[in-house]
Amino acid sequence: MRLCGKIKAIRTAYVVGERGASVKKKRCLIVTASIGSGHIKAAEALKKSFAVEDPEMDVSVVDFMTRDIAWKNWFMKSFYLHALSIVPNLYEFFYKLAGGRRGGTGCQKAFAHVMEKSMQLLADEYKPDIVVCTHPFPEAAAALMKKQHKADFLLATVMTDYCVHQIWLYPEVDQYFFATEEMRREMMAYGFEPSRLHPFGIPISMEVSGAMPYPVEEIGARKDAKIILVMGGGLGLGGIGEALRDLDALQNDFEIIVVAGRNETVFEDALKYSGNSVHKVHVIGYTGRIPELMKASTLLVSKPGALTISEAFAAGLPMLLHGPIPGPEIENAIYAAETGAALWVKKRADIAKAAGRLLDEPKRIAAMRRCAEMCSKPDAASYIAKALCKAL
Repeated sequence: MRLCGKIKAIRTAYVVGERGASVKKKRCLIVTASIGSGHIKAAEALKKSFAVEDPEMDVSVVDFMTRDIAWKNWFMKSFYLHALSIVPNLYEFFYKLAGGRRGGTGCQKAFAHVMEKSMQLLADEYKPDIVVCTHPFPEAAAALMKKQHKADFLLATVMTDYCVHQIWLYPEVDQYFFATEEMRREMMAYGFEPSRLHPFGIPISMEVSGAMPYPVEEIGARKDAKIILVMGGGLGLGGIGEALRDLDALQNDFEIIVVAGRNETVFEDALKYSGNSVHKVHVIGYTGRIPELMKASTLLVSKPGALTISEAFAAGLPMLLHGPIPGPEIENAIYAAETGAALWVKKRADIAKAAGRLLDEPKRIAAMRRCAEMCSKPDAASYIAKALCKAL
């Protein structure tokens, strides 16, 4: 496998230290994967926090699954997304297989060996002092490099789900960051040293908790309207069309904002549907203003992606979760429901009934808001950056 694309050569950079001595700048390589938007958003949040914590550090974010980086990685991603759209239960099978000690170890070795060369080329190009992985595929390759003594960088992993899975677990990882204290206890049971385990939360944009409500009147919504925010993640998955049809049957007074992500088909379908809907439907494509939209909304209807849940926690937004991808998203839905901040609707036909009931119970909505705020960890990215800068 060869490294493709146009990765710019990185020149050795120095800063002036005490007494005029030149000190080599530290370099951080954040490696992520464009399988859904969550891994990418976590990486971007970390980059911003590193810039605040240590402005002199060279920080680069690389998508490990693009064709420019390695065509085999890109092909695996394309196959995964295609299979997921046709046979979602196939993913559940592999997820469960990889979750067992025996099957999981075999999957880890396979991913590591397939992707090691592309990671080695990235390491040679960027010469990082620290590598941070927000997806288990690059983590597998980086861990193998360390195991084979081919790298001496500090390796950190940022888990982007609300559950522990075998595919994330490597003894070569120096520092782990994840969502909850319960996950910390699980990893200690796997034999990881407590000093390497940090339940700081899932990194989200620094703007989330401080965001002002989106001025919904700019897109034609009433300023005082109850807003149901319908999302399907960065890929526009999650049965958005079905959710709209179900919500149309409600008699409650509300308006709908649909975020279709980068999925043009979903965007066009939602736009067509908006013209015939009983309720006002406002359709938005991919946007960086999710925090503002969440602050302006009454209820979120979405698939249970971990970053979406984390952002909703920070915005104090009650959730109605549905259509999880079999595997980690089911665990995410269970966790969010157990906190009291969300309802997990297992049958699509029940979405409208649950939404209507919640809109008629303002006290319950208020209680769910409080639960979401209690679960919020908006400073996770900052805490992770601080910890890793200290480790260097």
